[in-house]
Formats: sequence, structure tokens, C-alpha cells
Amino acid sequence: MYRPGEPAWRRGAFAQCPGGGDGRATDRGAGCVRCRGLRRVRGCLGRTRRAGWPCGSHRRSTRCIRGHGRGRGRARRVAGALRGRVASRRQRRSHGAREVSAGCAETWLLDLGNSRAKAARLERGGPVDTFALDWDRPDFVAAMHGNLDRWPRPARVWVASVASAERAEKARAVLASIEADRVEWLRTPRHAGGVTNHYARPERLGIDRFLAMLAARARASGACVVVGCGTALTLDLVASDGEHAEGMIALSPDGMLRALRGATAIADRNPDAFAGGAIDDTAAALQAGCWASAGALVEWFVARGNARHGVERIWLHGGWAERLADWLARDGHDVGMLEHAVLHGLAAWAAQLCDHP
Repeated sequence: MYRPGEPAWRRGAFAQCPGGGDGRATDRGAGCVRCRGLRRVRGCLGRTRRAGWPCGSHRRSTRCIRGHGRGRGRARRVAGALRGRVASRRQRRSHGAREVSAGCAETWLLDLGNSRAKAARLERGGPVDTFALDWDRPDFVAAMHGNLDRWPRPARVWVASVASAERAEKARAVLASIEADRVEWLRTPRHAGGVTNHYARPERLGIDRFLAMLAARARASGACVVVGCGTALTLDLVASDGEHAEGMIALSPDGMLRALRGATAIADRNPDAFAGGAIDDTAAALQAGCWASAGALVEWFVARGNARHGVERIWLHGGWAERLADWLARDGHDVGMLEHAVLHGLAAWAAQLCDHP
């Protein structure tokens, strides 16, 4: 029977209890009422509590764990597991992300080229303590260890590589033994440091070329041509708004000489033709032709860019940049040198992320 002041849900529970009647045992009916009544109460309370907390709330999750877990410290253990999963996700974030590079802790910069590996520390927005090692030296790994062991332990290491997989593996072996918080093998982005990459697949633009453009862009804002004088001859036009307007890749003078030696019988008839520093008419002709080809290509590329974008400066970088600069200066071109261009591009990118975390 319902009595005034009695909760309504208790009345409903009695009415729905199976076996509840005058001829039934009181203790059995009461047991059914207690079981079903408590289940309904818990269900109602659960629904009310869930409605009061937003889905996915950390506070709600902790309350649920504390309410249903047995033993002290269960909530703390689960919370610790959640933190571990968040930290794991942070470690897997892609290279170059703002979260990865926020702050200006000890940072190392590595430029793994086709012929040499260079490394530097990032300090005050630029590379310092720079060193370079030839890939072919037999003690490469030991020499790199010897140089890096003198530096403070890094929070992060940024690696720009165009080296072969075999050579890059040497660098990986060294970095694996260094207790860096994070090592990032960078790929070319769509946009960074004021330079926009228009490749259909941006990562296919060589990271060395892109970083050299960043280094040039950091020096001056006008349109410019960036010339890489390495294993290959690379030419890239950066418009005044930072757009990568055009690019070319050609043989270096040394590459042309090697191609001529392999594709002709000149060396069979004249063993001195390809000898370094040989005083020979054929050798002089080969040198003049290959260097003029490289210089003429640069001049044509600059003239083409100047007509379209108004090129203000030519920037050269790489192992034979000074010799090419002398060749171009004779024709009155305004040439600037970018020493360690890739490392300076890495530094410019890192400094940008430090300033805008």
C-alpha cells in the first residue's frame, strides 16, 4: 500500500515485483523488491550523472574509475596509463610540426649531402660549431662520434638528407647511440620560412634545394636565383613573394667531364686530357667547354627569370661555388655566396618555429 511521503519509485517497484501478493512469503517479495529497486536506482543515478558531464571529460572518467574500481590508487594507475598514451602519440607526430619544435632547447642540425655530411648546433638563430666529413673516409662513424661527443646532449636533432640509403644508415647508427629526446628526418614541406613549394608532391623537391632557398630568402626579400654547385648543378628561381617559380637540374662541370670520358675515346688517344692540372690543349678545351656550359646555363636562367620576375641577386653555394662566382663576375653579375646554405636554411626554419610555437 502506498503511504504519504513514500518515494514514488518504491511504490512502482512493489507493484512490479513478481510473486508479490497476499499469499506470497514476505521475505521473498521483499528480496525481489530490493534487487530490482536497487538496479533501477543505480540506472537512474547513472543516467543522471552521465547527463551532467560532457562526453569524453577527463574528470568524469576519473569519477567513474573511482566509483567502480576496487583498491586505492586505481584511478592514479589508469590516469598514468592515459598520460603514457598521450606521450606516445606526441613521439609519433610528423616532422616539422610546431609541437615538435616549440622552444629553443639544445638543437643539432645535420645536412647529409651526396659527398659529405655536415653538422652544426643551433645557437641564436644560426648554425655554430660546424664541421664536415667526407662519406668515403674509413673512420667516418668514429670521426662523427668524436665531434658530436663534445656537444651538449640535444633535445632534438633535425636531419636533412639527400644521401644514399647506405650512407644515411651510417648517420643513423651514430644518432642511435645519442640520447636525444627526438630525432627528425625532415621532408620538404609545402610552405616554410616564407618559401612556397609548388611541386605536385612537395616532398619530391629536394630538401637541400628547399633549405637553400630558405637561406637565401632569409638574406633578402627580392626575387633571386639560387645556384647549387655540388654533385649536380641546381638552379632555382624564388619570386619576390616567396613562390618557387622555376627549377632546373643539370650536370656539374666535373659531371660533364666524367660523362665525356666515359662516352668518348678521347682518353685513349690522349691520356693527359682528363688529368687534373695537366697542361694540354685538349684538357684546356674540355675544362673551358664544361665550365662555360655551366656558366652559360646560369646566365640564361637568370636572364629568363629577370624578364619575368626581376631577379635582384644570384646566390651560390656548394663546393665549386667560388670558381663559378669568378666566372659570372667577369660578365658583371651581382653574386652572393651562401656558405653552409642547407644548415642556414635549417636554422631559419627552426628559429621560425621557436619564435611562433
